[in-house]
Amino acid sequence: MPLPPAQTDGGYLGADFETFFSAVTSGAAGVYVGTLLEDAGISTDLTITPGQTVSVSGDPSLPQAPSWGGGGFTVQERGSLALVFVALSGGLSLAGGSASLSGCTLGSALTVSGGSSVSLNGCGGQLTGLSVVDSSFFTMDASSTTTLGGSISLSNAGAITLQDKTFAAGAQLAVTGGT
Repeated sequence: MPLPPAQTDGGYLGADFETFFSAVTSGAAGVYVGTLLEDAGISTDLTITPGQTVSVSGDPSLPQAPSWGGGGFTVQERGSLALVFVALSGGLSLAGGSASLSGCTLGSALTVSGGSSVSLNGCGGQLTGLSVVDSSFFTMDASSTTTLGGSISLSNAGAITLQDKTFAAGAQLAVTGGT
């Protein structure tokens, strides 16, 4: 009787972001680690699927955080994303996954749902919209200078923790069943 094909996990370690992007989009569970030595120019959203742990770090010797590009990230249930010293202009959406952003520059909307959690530590820029729903958690530490602007909504047992934060002029906050 023939043996079944061997199962392998995915994974990547390096600085070639075309290969990194391709490896993550394979959907295979695994650990994917990439270092941005320059702007990546990624214009397509990257979906992180269950069982994937994805980490993108900008080279700390650069004078400013390298840009990921206009593409964003979607983190599905049991997926994980860590961004360190990266400029992100595309959106970030979590649906049951987790994300940790440290030293990043943001310029887009953030949606946290399905029991997800996201934390911002020492980040800057502006969130153009923030939505936290369905028992999800959003935390921004005191060292983050990120401005909260646009529409900010909280519902269905979502939770937002902000330490010493100021809302941008014209920001709208709606809370329905959240904290």
